Amino acid sequence: MKKAIIAFIAVMAGCAANIEAPVLPDKAVLLTKSGIVTNCIYIKWGALAGVTGYSLYVSTNGTGNPYLLTNTTSLSYLHQGLNAGTTNYYRVVAQNANGETAGDFYPGYTKADLPNADPNTTNITVVDTLKYSYDPASYSKPTNELVILTLNMHTYQESGQDAKFDMIVDLIAKLDVDLIAFQECAQKNNSAFLTGKIRVDNMAYIVTKRLKEYYGLDYYYVWDWAHYGWSVWEEGIACVSKYPILSTTNKYITADTSVNSIASRKVIYSEIVIGGFGKVNFFSTHLYWKTSVSDNNHNLSIIDMKTLVDQKEAAVGSPVLSIVCGDYNCNPTDDAPWNQGYLTMVSNGQYIDTYFAVNPTANNKPALAEHFTVGGTYPGRIDYIFFKTNDMFQPVCSQIVFTPSVIGLVSDHYGVFTRIRMF
Repeated sequence: MKKAIIAFIAVMAGCAANIEAPVLPDKAVLLTKSGIVTNCIYIKWGALAGVTGYSLYVSTNGTGNPYLLTNTTSLSYLHQGLNAGTTNYYRVVAQNANGETAGDFYPGYTKADLPNADPNTTNITVVDTLKYSYDPASYSKPTNELVILTLNMHTYQESGQDAKFDMIVDLIAKLDVDLIAFQECAQKNNSAFLTGKIRVDNMAYIVTKRLKEYYGLDYYYVWDWAHYGWSVWEEGIACVSKYPILSTTNKYITADTSVNSIASRKVIYSEIVIGGFGKVNFFSTHLYWKTSVSDNNHNLSIIDMKTLVDQKEAAVGSPVLSIVCGDYNCNPTDDAPWNQGYLTMVSNGQYIDTYFAVNPTANNKPALAEHFTVGGTYPGRIDYIFFKTNDMFQPVCSQIVFTPSVIGLVSDHYGVFTRIRMF
């Protein structure tokens, strides 16, 4: 009898040694986009292998009594309806068939609801490498200021494109950008259509979609394309606005209008009414470069575009401001006649080069690399935000922003943003 009992225990012990413990999920790591807007926080986490779902919890103190926000299979959540200037703590509980694993608490905070800066005082302040015309720790953007961004997006030729979309979106939200002009803003020619001519991978659509998803912000856009880039991309231009776009049109400004030729180029127009300012005409363009000393097509494109600006001003009844942005593919510091297009744009003081207006060494010769908006084989300053001369408006701050020393690279172009005030 004694021998039998010992044998039984030995068999059981042998079985127990072969039983594997249940494998639980890894901890989820949160990435919060916080402190940018006053009433919401965007929470995102990375996918975990073998997970069947996630539960997101929030706590006011980061220790006890968290409450459930959502059960989901997605990897993000926008926590809305929050008070300004408050901090919450979030953690994700990951689940699989064997159980669950609670992650650590991560803080997320909303931006404080600050008073607007004095509209008549300019105080250039640099915070986290970005220039402001006021102290953003104490004030919000003054009510008489417009923030404008222009960027050539490089037609899906960037590695890490998804993360670079996020960098663009975060900057727009952080700076409270009013108007954005995109060039080389593309979609693939065989992607599914979303609506009209817009496909699901349209770059302007993705940016505006993420502004809504991440920050609850509504932005509007119009887009059209001029030619194929890299054979398969419908390469175009876009106007993006924080305010509804009332009307739009686009036109070729080159003699070449073939979608199979990179020499065919367009300008796109949007009519916008901005509270406190009035009617604004906003244009985005991407010009073809001057190909030889005798080539006048680049110059004619600029003349054609300026004519369109005049026509739209007459048609909509004297807008308060006309703004023209884009990649002009011409450098003011080049020798004649290669700088002809730039000189045509600003001739007779008709248009203000907003970056040059507040960075007076930008047109020095020899050219200074700190003012380049594109690198590579032909570096220079070729991306601009112009506005038609208007005594009511003045550029107060302008910065080249998507550089390694500021925000980081998102394209082969570095983008420019400008702050304009109405006085």
